[in-house]
Amino acid sequence: MKRLQQTGMTLIEIMVTLGVVAILATVAAPSLQNMIERNQLQALTNNMVSNLYFARSEAAKRGFNVVMCASDATQTTCDSAATSFANGWIIFTDYDNNLALTSPTTLFDTNGDGLVDEAEQILFIGDAPNQRFTIVSNGSPANSVSYRSTGQTSPRSFSMLVANQDQTKSLSRIYFNTTGRVRSCMIKEGSDC
Repeated sequence: MKRLQQTGMTLIEIMVTLGVVAILATVAAPSLQNMIERNQLQALTNNMVSNLYFARSEAAKRGFNVVMCASDATQTTCDSAATSFANGWIIFTDYDNNLALTSPTTLFDTNGDGLVDEAEQILFIGDAPNQRFTIVSNGSPANSVSYRSTGQTSPRSFSMLVANQDQTKSLSRIYFNTTGRVRSCMIKEGSDC
């Protein structure tokens, strides 16, 4: 009588394989979580920088001030009491240079023809950062930046800081200089970029 060759795996072999996979997954999970958090931080920083460049280019294109400010919970106006960008931000035309979105019923002469025909308008709405991060500014006012048509900022120079949610650890910084140029850097342990 001919014996059949065993072609499957035994229960012990399967259990050992599952044990090795579980150990490897336990070791890899924390580093994977750190990589996801770093990628989200980099994406948030890059998003903020690109939105600032957008505001600068719109100010130059339109010939009027364009403001980026911390928005209220409805994301329809600036939150003048905000100390962070926790609710997101809005970018809008600021024809009267008051750092606030004026009522849509107030019209301005934007093309010099003597007719008041255009209201201030929201150009972009930025979403709030996820629960891991918060964005704060050291400028005055701390909740907005205004770009002039020349590309310069008001306040003249300042920075924004991306930190963890309770603001105990700084993660990245966004710098502005007097000409309105923006640069960003990731903060390494023990250093301030």
